[in-house]
Amino acid sequence: MSTLDTFKNEFDQRHDFEDPDIQLLYDRHADVEFSKIPVAWVMPIDEMLCRFRYNRIAKEVRQEYGQLIVTFKNRPEDQGRFARYQSIVDECEGKLRAIDIDLHAGMKK
Repeated sequence: MSTLDTFKNEFDQRHDFEDPDIQLLYDRHADVEFSKIPVAWVMPIDEMLCRFRYNRIAKEVRQEYGQLIVTFKNRPEDQGRFARYQSIVDECEGKLRAIDIDLHAGMKK
């Protein structure tokens, strides 16, 4: 089994993907699609999306192999702002990485 697959298995085993608290994201951000979000990520993702609330730029937020993936809408009015949007995503990724710091440290070995 590859290191990435091992990480994914450990990540999936430690996280709850069915908790009702995940509904908060669906309720507060109804225009965003969500997939495979663990409950431990709800607050950092909500915070990130609230920072986008005026622009409503996020189209999809999902998790794959323990990594955050955010898809933006590609609207003409957002051209030139993507670097700022990416910095907000990067900040969120740092918070999410801290939740599983031991798993990420194991990947560096």
